[in-house]
Amino acid sequence: MDDLLDHEFLEEYATFGAYNHKLIADILFEAMSSANEDAIKILSVKIYAEFISAIEDFAGLCIALRDRDKMSILGSYMFFGTKFKGRKIIGPGQFFREAIRVDGEPDKLFHFPTLEGLEKKASLDEQKGYESTYTFLKETILMAASWYRIENRMAIGTYNKTKHGFVVTRGFNKASPFFDSKGSEAAVLYSEPSTAKDGQLVINGSLIDSEIGIKEELSGINRLMDATINLIELYLDLRDKKLA
Repeated sequence: MDDLLDHEFLEEYATFGAYNHKLIADILFEAMSSANEDAIKILSVKIYAEFISAIEDFAGLCIALRDRDKMSILGSYMFFGTKFKGRKIIGPGQFFREAIRVDGEPDKLFHFPTLEGLEKKASLDEQKGYESTYTFLKETILMAASWYRIENRMAIGTYNKTKHGFVVTRGFNKASPFFDSKGSEAAVLYSEPSTAKDGQLVINGSLIDSEIGIKEELSGINRLMDATINLIELYLDLRDKKLA
């Protein structure tokens, strides 16, 4: 492990890299104001892709900090969901399952001190700050697990198809995957190979609403950015005090 490199990475990420999904989503959202109906639907899908990407990046950071005693934080973050130096690093789905099992508690997930333990070593103002940060991180981790929909792979399947094999339509229903909806929803089509029957595709469509859904996704991206920065600042603070 390279403590100096990891420290520099975290400081840089908290002040620069963590803003990337918000920046792109805001630009896409602004473009929607002067776009036609079809373009708005495509832009809404791209904002959804940024939302799911933000969830995965947040999970990757959580995994890297959780496993900091086993491997480089930077290496773990860059290779989460794959292998690094022969070691398998879990992906977002497994992390969120583990997070749900411990109710998203930061002390259990990241091997941080408990709030009760911090009370003995912190001023009153510091205690309030730790409590607020722990609560915010716990809530955000559980929200991200819910957004990721790990049980039915809907978010994962949809997001994968916004990166490659991109099939977006103006709408979707089971009778006609290329149903032309006049509403505000676009659809991303995806199919799991394991669901194919007699060589025939089983097509699913995930509807992306360019009105209601976009507001929730932009809000989620902002929250994930804030949680990323808070988590890094919390870890660096505890590390400097030799508490993590």
